Amino acid sequence: GSWMGQLLLPSENQPSYGREFARIHGTASMMMHLDVPRQKKERLVIGLTQIGIDLRGIAELGGRWNAGGGHTSGRKWPIIFAGLMLEDDHFLNRRLLPETAIFHEDTQTYWGSGWHGQRALWQMITHHGTRKPYLHLPPSEWRTWDGQRGNRGWAEISESYRTCCNAIAWGGQALAALLMEAKEIWNHDVFFEVVDDWMRPVDIYSGQRMLWSRASREGAAFDHDQFVTDMYHIFRETVPEQPHGDRHRMWDVNEPGSIKWVPNTKPTNLGPPAYGGDFPW
Repeated sequence: GSWMGQLLLPSENQPSYGREFARIHGTASMMMHLDVPRQKKERLVIGLTQIGIDLRGIAELGGRWNAGGGHTSGRKWPIIFAGLMLEDDHFLNRRLLPETAIFHEDTQTYWGSGWHGQRALWQMITHHGTRKPYLHLPPSEWRTWDGQRGNRGWAEISESYRTCCNAIAWGGQALAALLMEAKEIWNHDVFFEVVDDWMRPVDIYSGQRMLWSRASREGAAFDHDQFVTDMYHIFRETVPEQPHGDRHRMWDVNEPGSIKWVPNTKPTNLGPPAYGGDFPW
């Protein structure tokens, strides 16, 4: 359940870092939506389904994926995908997963009030100790806030992980979940809005950033993966209308020595558009 886990993974058979885990699953999921003969997709579908079965088994035994940084991304979507492929409620009904089954993408995303007007926020959670939310603060306060490590504040270190290793790798699996009408099954709506904010080709918050600009990597998938980036930009607006999740909560690190789920009310304002364009107000 920590970064040490990557030393135990079969590295010739799978990536060891969560960013790559999520990125590869997302890319594979996008490939399965291409208009190519079904027999060419079969091995890929079986492989991703098997990963979902394996991860579901780990979750049943108390496995959790909430380590800090970018180590444990990419485990939730294969479980949901396997359930969709097998039409098996054992994978799809969250109440059948133990409460210990905690997923990286959910613990790192929450509803709040961001420094440049965004309402879907990201937090690191843990990295050599617990880390507090920081995106409600302007960047001018990041260097000195939440302690120092050398010449960098922990908020600055958190921001470096936001831009290198998380939403940047989540686009493929987020879009696949939306295309397969699995938003309600995922049941953590803010995750999808965080990905939208990252992947938008146009910065809808530009007028509110003051002296700071958007992170240079935003607007595209990791390592400038043009395939996933193009798929997101082309098909994000075409996802079917579907129910939202009904569970809104935040992985809270504000109490010393305590990390737990707390209620996190979804904002009642309209928020940014689903993707692209201007604010509706």
